[in-house]
Amino acid sequence: MRIERAVLVALALVFALCLAVASTYRWQVALGPALASGIGLTLCILQLALTLRATEGRSIPPLFDYAHRTQFLWLGCAVGAVTLLGFGIGGSIYVFCHIYFETPKRRLVTAGLSAAATIFVVYGVFETLLQTRLFAGLLLT
Repeated sequence: MRIERAVLVALALVFALCLAVASTYRWQVALGPALASGIGLTLCILQLALTLRATEGRSIPPLFDYAHRTQFLWLGCAVGAVTLLGFGIGGSIYVFCHIYFETPKRRLVTAGLSAAATIFVVYGVFETLLQTRLFAGLLLT
């Protein structure tokens, strides 16, 4: 719960900063960002109040349990794969490994199809159709 509170406070600060920056623009320009920031700030404050009320007489659980550790490990694997091998190859390797090892039954076909779809989206959609050059990775550049 402590990490949830910290994330909510950080998000509230980001939304408040966005509101402060939006107030320096003309109202025609600032209307969209100010509205989105105001809604985000309001939701963060409400969620923080609900979180504080829900944990009032209870002991605080440990900061990270096993599920959180595995999620952070998968996040680190994704960042490492994309950093080293780029979005196309590293992203597809990550998708393959995540689906293959995290499903109860190891599904090789599903993991392979998902990895192929990731390659198609990265190269087919972003690189070819949108002509957006994505990061190729440190090892491949």
